[in-house]
Amino acid sequence: MKVDLLEETYSRRFRFIPYAPRLKVSATNGYNVNKIFPLLRVLDEQYRLRVTTGRLNVFVERLKAETVMPGRQGKRLKIHYATQAATGPPRFVFFVNNARLATVAFRRSLERKIREAFGFTGVPIFLSFRSS
Repeated sequence: MKVDLLEETYSRRFRFIPYAPRLKVSATNGYNVNKIFPLLRVLDEQYRLRVTTGRLNVFVERLKAETVMPGRQGKRLKIHYATQAATGPPRFVFFVNNARLATVAFRRSLERKIREAFGFTGVPIFLSFRSS
């Protein structure tokens, strides 16, 4: 009961970083202390991971085939191509027909799909959309 309440409290307080892993540790009895540094190594690898433009654009083509793009006033978002602009933290730039068509819901969905496809499970990633 107490653990469930604690989990719920952490989930609510840290809802702005749902991707961040949680590791229960105890300094008193050493529970899971040996897992801290291996987890940090994995997170550091993800933080510095670079996705090639080619792999990213294969992902974009698959995304375009599987997803109904958001639209407004008869116009639909079209992604021309994407690139990873930086690592540490990973930043992705999507070149689109009209950046204003990229809704908040679409951005969240795209972030989730990028995390699943490339393994960015525990680090922040940033997406930006540029009109071309």
